[in-house]
Parts: sequence; structure tokens; C-alpha cells
Amino acid sequence: EGAVERLAGELGVPLHEVQCSDFERVFASNYGKSAGATLKTQYRMLPPIGRIVSSAFYDRGLAHGRTKPFESEAIFPLELARPLTWVSTDSAGSSAHQKRNQSRGQSLYNPVEADAIVALLRNWSEHEPLIEWLRTRSSGSHPIGIICAYADQRDHVWKRLQAENFPDALRRSIKVDTIDSYQGKENLIVVLSLVRNNSDGPMDGGVKTIAPGFMGRKNRINVALSRAMDRLVIIGAKSRWRTGSPMGLVVEAFAAEVECGEAAVIDASALIESSAKARRPGNAKPATKKTKEPT
Repeated sequence: EGAVERLAGELGVPLHEVQCSDFERVFASNYGKSAGATLKTQYRMLPPIGRIVSSAFYDRGLAHGRTKPFESEAIFPLELARPLTWVSTDSAGSSAHQKRNQSRGQSLYNPVEADAIVALLRNWSEHEPLIEWLRTRSSGSHPIGIICAYADQRDHVWKRLQAENFPDALRRSIKVDTIDSYQGKENLIVVLSLVRNNSDGPMDGGVKTIAPGFMGRKNRINVALSRAMDRLVIIGAKSRWRTGSPMGLVVEAFAAEVECGEAAVIDASALIESSAKARRPGNAKPATKKTKEPT
């Protein structure tokens, strides 16, 4: 963020001019308005995931051409019983706030979100139907994508995963990268680490909101959410995004999916504690054969 702001200052142009992509400029031009066309039907995402994107960024204008999962529901573990899951760090309070790596300037990381990702993958590593399915995948394919809002979180998560004793089939099936590197890519299962969590934003309803930084840019969030094909897991703060902001609209759309039974919310603190407890001597969990729906 600091580099973008500095460049805007050096060029003497508004910040939004530097942030605007060439694609946006073309569409906003007179020629783009007359010759451009928007595709209205998407086939990558299952409808519940697609509706989040459509509601938040396309004024509910997208149609959804695919209604059946690419893979059998049997392969998905407990936390993936529904197409949408939000692993909320809200109960952790300020301990789940973002951290800044002083040696890397503006880059942020979030250890609590990394803990939640590790806990999720530990659980998935014990779900035999998923591991068996992953073993059938070709070498080099990455059914599981972990998308991080900041490069420092990508590096932090990658190091954490390398320290885990995951089955080879799971380890080679995971891709960890940043939002900015994910344009044009897709995964069957996407885990999105928001990273941003602070109390630096304006008051909204008597509560200090999250200053969103890069997560205030619609195109960035759109890319992050729309990479998932069958399952999308969002990890991070769920409350305190400013009403009407891009992330605020995502929260509203997610709540609608919870109401119709297509989405679930999991408490990150409980997930992390359960994972830590299972690793204590004498508490090893057996591999699971069946999935249950989350409450």
C-alpha cells in the first residue's frame, strides 16, 4: 500500500488513478462503453459461491450455469459439508489482529489465521475419503488453494505447513499464493486468509471498524472469492467490516447463504483448541470415514 501511495504522490495523480487497472480503463472509455460486453453466466463456482460474488460485485446480475459439484460430496470432511464456510476469528478479539513484519515494510501477516489454516488441514489429513481421492490426482495438480491477502502471510503459512507431518497426497495437492498471483487460476477447494483485522477504521454502529487497506478494493476481493469451484472457506474477521464496504457486502451476502442452509460459521478459537488438544499425548484422533454437517 505504501508503495502505491508514494507513486501517486510522485506522479501527482489521485490514488485511484494508480490503483485502476488497464482493463477498467478500457471498459470505462467511450469505446469500451459502446463495444464492451459482460458475460452474465459463470460456470466455475457452485451457485452459493457464485451468489456471494454476484451479490457483492455484480448487483446480483450473474447467472450460474453449473449446479452440481465436480466431485462427490463424500470426499469432503466435516468443515466442507457446505459450499461456504467462514472460520471466524472474532471471538479471539485483538489477539487475532494483523501483525506487521518490520523487515518487509508494509507486508502483513496474521498468526491466528495461520493457526486456523493448520488446524483445518490437520483435520482434513485424517479424513480418509479426501486423502484417497487426492492420491488419484495427477502429479502437479493443486485441488486445494490457500490464497493470502499479503505476501508475508503466504510465506508464514507456507513455513507452518512445511513443519507439519501431512500425508504426501495432501502436501502435494496444496498451492499457497497471494491474491495478486491468483488472477485466472482456480481450485476445487479454496481457503482464503483475509489477514486484515484491526481497530483502525471509523465508527460504525458504535463499533470501531476494520481499516481495510487493499481489502477495500472490489476487484481484489472479487478475484479472491471467485477462484473456488466447489468449496470456499474464508478465514478471518467476520464482524466489524464497515457497512456498505466491499467486505461489508460480502458479509451480508454470506449471511443470506447461512439463512438458506448453504453456508456455515465455525469459531476459529474452538477449531484451533480442538486441533491442539487432539495432538496432546494420548488424544490422537482416528481417521474418519464419513462427514457430518457442521452446526
